[in-house]
Amino acid sequence: MANCYRMIQMTNNAIPAVAANALLPLGTVTRRVCPRSCGCQTFELSYTGADTVTINEAGYYRVAYTLSGAAGAAGVAEISLLAGGNTLYSVSATAAAEGDEVQIPLMFMVRAFRNSDSLPANLPLAVQIKNAGVALTSAVGNLLIEKAY
Repeated sequence: MANCYRMIQMTNNAIPAVAANALLPLGTVTRRVCPRSCGCQTFELSYTGADTVTINEAGYYRVAYTLSGAAGAAGVAEISLLAGGNTLYSVSATAAAEGDEVQIPLMFMVRAFRNSDSLPANLPLAVQIKNAGVALTSAVGNLLIEKAY
């Protein structure tokens, strides 16, 4: 059976200043891959606002986000992956001075559970990226979400 890639890519080449503990604007959809010729089912995904992507189908999803930005102050620049409002994973880089460029790659596997009161993240599952460190004066961000299985 052929490989079936089901993914969405979003890019924001002009993220304005983002305060500490604020959600990052994700940008616009730049690519969708959903080959129906191989008979695989693609996941349902909706872009519900400037800072949220919603997954509507249970499964495992690879989430990759890269941020390149200018720190608003010296300190730790950190981004966090949120799913269902909960922080799942965080990565950071250190800015030695205000204006330093930081590069932060984040990669994580997210599981979206079917609806059940006993499970931690029910559908629909909101995926967001939060600036958990020093404020950023400007940035570029790229998000990729791919259904693994």
